[in-house]
This record gives sequence, C-alpha cells and structure tokens, in this order.
Amino acid sequence: MEAVIRNRLSNFRWCLLVVYGPANHDLSLNFLQEMSTRCEDRFLPLMMGGDFNLIRSLSDKSSGIGDRRLIDAFNDFIEGFELRELHRTGGKYTWSNKQLNPVLSNIDRILVSTEWEDKFPLCTVTSLTRVGSDHCPLLLNSGEERELRFRQFFFEKQWFKQEGFIQLIKEKWEAGQARHPDEAYSLDKWHKNLCMLRQFLKGWGANLRGTIKGERIS
Repeated sequence: MEAVIRNRLSNFRWCLLVVYGPANHDLSLNFLQEMSTRCEDRFLPLMMGGDFNLIRSLSDKSSGIGDRRLIDAFNDFIEGFELRELHRTGGKYTWSNKQLNPVLSNIDRILVSTEWEDKFPLCTVTSLTRVGSDHCPLLLNSGEERELRFRQFFFEKQWFKQEGFIQLIKEKWEAGQARHPDEAYSLDKWHKNLCMLRQFLKGWGANLRGTIKGERIS
C-alpha cells in the first residue's frame, strides 16, 4: 500500500509505503526489485515499513540460521537507496512461529529516507506486546511536541469558606449514589462517585475563581 501524507499545518508531504514481503523466499529478490522501482520513482521523503520477511543479519533470528545471499541483497537495497532503519525498543524479536519451541526473528521494521529523518529527528519505534498475532505491533512516535494537558486535581481549602459548600457536596454525592443503584460492589460505586465529584469540582472551582476575579464565565 502506498499513500502520500500531508501535514495540514506545516504542509510537509511524505510518502508512506506499507510492505508485506513474500514468505516464499524464492520470490524475495523479485520483491526487492519491485521495492527498488518504487524508491527510484519517488520524489518525496519516504517511510517504508511492515513485514519484509527478510532479516539483515543472522542475529535477527533466534536459530542463527539464514540465507546470506538474501541478507546481503536486503542490506544492499537499504544502502543503495540511503535508507536508515529506525532504532526499535521493546522485545528482541518481532515475530514468532508460535510453536512449542518457537523460532523467533526480526522481520518487521521501519526504514526511512534521510529527508524524512531530518524532519523527525526525535522519532522512536517501540515493539508492543504480541496479542493473538504472530507479529508484534510496531508503534512509531514522530517525536513532535504536543500540548500537555494538566490532569492533576487539587482540592482548595478555601472552598470550605464558601456558603453552602458542604451541602453542595452532600447533594452531589447522594445524586451519584442514586445514579448507580444496581452497582454490585460498594468500592466501585465509591470510585465512580469520587470521579464524578472530582470532575464537578474542577468546573466549579474554575467558575468560582472567575467570579472572584470578576471575569465572565460562559
């Protein structure tokens, strides 16, 4: 699968190529030739990732056995187009044949062009836990800064000075109790009430601060 990705904010465009190499290694050289044609035709920064069904060294396989001819051909392809494999953290291998004495290998990887890496120099790849599938999912983080959300909640002692505050809390708590009459476990009901009350107090506290400062709260 091939797609062109565009960042609407920066207008940076790059090519994403998702691959699935043949399990039949008689076809591996043809696969590399097809990938070479795709790389030759590209005019945008490139990311190529997926299941290549190829290893880059004998250490990529738990058995230590591999076809050196295909290993060399794969590495020549990567070097010839000046691609770089993104460093991966997590488990040592990305694939298992799920047998009693399994064979493990690294056949899943992400390759990028230098132009793409220059744009995302802080990118990281993490191998996640394999669930059901014989492959471990690879999670790519571009490393771009994101706006952090302030999630902490602080109870302010001056709220007790507000007229009717204790009665307000009591009413909210009782309303929460009535909202979950069929909750089997009291601890679950207490936890849900606590979450509801914390969410309410966040908004209530913000409104109170705005009123004190004379700000208009919508």
